[in-house]
Amino acid sequence: MVRLISINKLYYLYIGKTIWLYIPIETGSLIIEPHISYYYSSYETDYDGYQDYEETTMIWSLTVGVFKPFVKGSLKSYAGVRIGKQWSESEVTGYDDVEHDSFILAPTIGAEYFISENFSFGGECMYLKISSEDEEDNYTIKTK
Repeated sequence: MVRLISINKLYYLYIGKTIWLYIPIETGSLIIEPHISYYYSSYETDYDGYQDYEETTMIWSLTVGVFKPFVKGSLKSYAGVRIGKQWSESEVTGYDDVEHDSFILAPTIGAEYFISENFSFGGECMYLKISSEDEEDNYTIKTK
């Protein structure tokens, strides 16, 4: 995974390691799809005469998708939702470590075109909503 972030008109390129595992299980009329993912990113900057900067992020997620398939000839499409949980940890030089547990809700549609019985091309579109709530001593932080 690669992401470009702009902070005070400075651009950084973060490259992280991502592992996704989907296990689609086709029952007669539904597709049940457990999913686990892991993301890790570490970024370090050494400044001459200043404090060095290091940022590390780790994210685990576990979801289950439930989809209704539609088949028409060589085209297989589906629609449904993924729900699950996400756990994240972030460490930044000079700041307290941050940990979040989040709820995931993701309406999803997709399609596959089968060129042969065992070879296909496909795509998926998902609206991903992640929300969490942290209660501290004096305040509550809600992330949506």
